[in-house]
Amino acid sequence: MRNLVNDDGHVLVKHEELIKRLRETALSSTKSDRARAIQAQRYARRRLECLVDWNFSIEGLERKDIITWSFDNIQKYFRKV
Repeated sequence: MRNLVNDDGHVLVKHEELIKRLRETALSSTKSDRARAIQAQRYARRRLECLVDWNFSIEGLERKDIITWSFDNIQKYFRKV
């Protein structure tokens, strides 16, 4: 799965880097951003999550076609476990 993400031009932020960025945000941001970062840290630690920085271009798509396009282009990254 990681190779597919990388090959398609997206960036995978590993768990350790995600925790580090969330910790930095929790220490040096606005009150609302701090609260979100703290909650995100809880979720990330519990599930050992990573983050994908998606790089999609939907330019030229009609608004009505975005849902169909999304299913066709994003669904391949997710599996039922």
